[in-house]
Amino acid sequence: MLQLSAQIESVLFIRTEGVKVSFLSKLLSVTDSDIRDALVELSKSLEGRGLKLLKSGDTCMLVTHDSMSDTLSSLFEEEVGGELSPASLQTLSIIAYKGTASRGEISYIRGVDSRMSLRNLTIRGLIEKAGTDTYRRTTDTLRHLGVGRVEELPRWSDIGEALASEVSKRRGE
Repeated sequence: MLQLSAQIESVLFIRTEGVKVSFLSKLLSVTDSDIRDALVELSKSLEGRGLKLLKSGDTCMLVTHDSMSDTLSSLFEEEVGGELSPASLQTLSIIAYKGTASRGEISYIRGVDSRMSLRNLTIRGLIEKAGTDTYRRTTDTLRHLGVGRVEELPRWSDIGEALASEVSKRRGE
């Protein structure tokens, strides 16, 4: 079994927002005190590396090291300025037709993990979080797709129904 600090690192790596100590203690079945001790250990182990532990009150998250800000900023600009990848377009289409969709639903429909596409689309403002792991289209989604209303999307009712049916099958409904 991994050390508690390594388990926390894994959880923080996957989460894209801050995580509360109480959430970690419940998830990992340990006390808040154990989590705080492990966070100190994790913070020390990250010294001199590309990531660091950011703590604010009772919330923590992994962030990139300050010294990488210029490099990562240029990478970010390139990512936002370029054209959407086929993976991002697939992900955007699913959300455009469904309205809201969880990361799990999107990954299931696409057959691959969709985290990077969701991140890219969120950064561009084409989708937004609608819950912990759920995303919805924005008004920029429709503008980007060149339509004024959702109903103007090609084969709106057919595709929307097919996506809903596929997700229902997955859930066993």
